[in-house]
Amino acid sequence: MIEIVDVTDNDLVDMARIESASIVHESRSDGYAPSIEELIFLWGNRFLFKSHKAYLLKENGAAKGMMGMQLPLKKGIITALYIDPQFFRMGYGKLLVAKAEQVVVANGGNSLVVEVQKHNFRAQEFYKRLQFVETKVKFTHLIELKKELV
Repeated sequence: MIEIVDVTDNDLVDMARIESASIVHESRSDGYAPSIEELIFLWGNRFLFKSHKAYLLKENGAAKGMMGMQLPLKKGIITALYIDPQFFRMGYGKLLVAKAEQVVVANGGNSLVVEVQKHNFRAQEFYKRLQFVETKVKFTHLIELKKELV
């Protein structure tokens, strides 16, 4: 059974583990790869200061993917979407984007926005398959993609 649940402090290790394992696939121009401990601290602070909400995708109780969204949810800004690499191409990312769509519409929003590394062609193609379109390049290394929902 697949479920997408709101992240609690008890899920920080799973979130950090998934993000850490996936980050090597981003083709980051700066090579930055935070440790699991740094990611736990980062997400813990985001929750503490109420700047983000996050969701964990679980199948039969095992965490396989995560997504973070900037608050307010109405803006539709996905700040992180990671799938454990051993579960790539199984539809989990698509399920998380569908969850983001539901959350944004329920909060009065009408679009989703995500930024990906400009050399992360796999992520760009993933979002384009889900009807996101390129809107601009930011800081020379990020591509912003947007999907209108309404």
